Parts: sequence; C-alpha cells; structure tokens
Amino acid sequence: MSARILEGTSLAAERLQKLKPRLTLLKKNGITPCLAIVLIGADWASQTYVGLKQERAKEIGIDAKLYHMPETVSQGETERLIAKLNSDVTVHGIIVQLPAPKKWDVDRLVRAIAPEKDVDALGSQRFFNHPTPQAILALLKAHHISFKGKRVALIGYGRLVGRPLSKLLESTGVAHTVYSPSHGNIDQCCLKEDIVISATGKKVITPDKIQPGAVVVNAAEDLNFDDIKEVAGALTPAKGGVGPLTVALLLENVVRASERIS
Repeated sequence: MSARILEGTSLAAERLQKLKPRLTLLKKNGITPCLAIVLIGADWASQTYVGLKQERAKEIGIDAKLYHMPETVSQGETERLIAKLNSDVTVHGIIVQLPAPKKWDVDRLVRAIAPEKDVDALGSQRFFNHPTPQAILALLKAHHISFKGKRVALIGYGRLVGRPLSKLLESTGVAHTVYSPSHGNIDQCCLKEDIVISATGKKVITPDKIQPGAVVVNAAEDLNFDDIKEVAGALTPAKGGVGPLTVALLLENVVRASERIS
C-alpha cells in the first residue's frame, strides 16, 4: 500500500491568499514590500528555487529583486552589496541564496544582513521565524500529524533546516534524535522512529532504514520517493511538499518586515 501524500502546494496557496489584504493595506500607505535576493554563481538548483520565489512574490504583489553575482565575486564585494541593501529604505527583506562559495565565512555573510531585514532568520539576532522549519511544522499540523507520543528522527544538522528545526523542536518540548555526519551516527537511522524528517541534501534514506508506516518528511529532496512510498505511512512528494510552504512563509516574513515600518 502506497503512503499518504503530504502535499503542501494548496496549503501554500492558502497562506499566500491570506496575505493579500495586508498587502493591499500596505500599498494604500504607499509601501510596496520588496525582497532583495542575492544569488552567487550559476548553481542550477539555486537558480530554480530563486525563480520560484520571484514568481510567487509577483503573483501577490511583492517586488522581488534579484542581484545575481558572478562566481568570481569576493565575499567582501557581496557584503558591501548587502550593506547597501541594508541602507535602502525601499528594501524590506534580504536573503542570500545558499550555498555560498566554498571557503566563504557563511556566519559572517548572513550576519551582514540587518536583523530587521533578515527574513530567512539566519543571523544571530532574529526578528522572524525560520521559514523551512516552520513550514515543516505547518505541513504536519495541516495533515493532522502530531508529535505527541512519537519517536522523532531529524536527519541532518545544517544551517537552513536541521539546526534551527532541532532548536524549534526543543523549544516546543518535542524529544528527537539528530542523525548527521557531524554527530557520527547517520548510518544508524531510523528503524525505531515514527516520524523521520530528512534535510541532508543527500539520498541517505532508503526503505530499509525506516520502519513500515513511518511519517517521512523530505525537506531537501534527498530521498527516492518511489521507493520510500511503498514503506512509509505518509510522505511528502518529490515536489510540492515542504518547498512551496517555505516560500509562502518567507514571503509572510517580508510582509511582516514591511508592516514594521508602515
């Protein structure tokens, strides 16, 4: 029996629709929310995801400006661009599309974004919620999947998903086990867990590593959907799961940033 599909596209559309009255009010006050997207290099996946953010922003009336930097750009030049965007009163949110070039100091890079414009919530001072972790929780809640009494596995401990999601789960009292290369136990997952959230960017989950009937959330397209769906009880799709909700929550943060100055 195939897994129940945890789709997020319609949920994202609903959230975006709810932003429209707030956007209308902002525009009546002379404010057009603006998201500045800094993209470095020509990574295909990054360009695709940036394109999706621009499309959804345009659909609801948010101005998404792309600053596409060449692969040869230095970190200093990129941080100077961010400083300029920080000072631009017409820009309400700034993101740097990761991954950044190798050998860059990513902590320093994201800290360069002014906290009140850090709509990806990657800096040390946070005015907003992390979009992807919040999207995962919203997706599970919408599909009536509770953490109560469940054993939870989080695979991956990266900057965008794993680390902030782990902290979010801790803050809400959800016990969970982290499996990642840095924890040295990624090969031990996840036969005993009821809910498995994968965010490694690599295909480390195979059908023999999850228990039959488990809920599997794929936050980074890092599993084989067709194989897993025959074992899992519920599963996010290869496309249209966490991704669309993440974009919607990012744009919610942009609107919130705009409302702070209205």
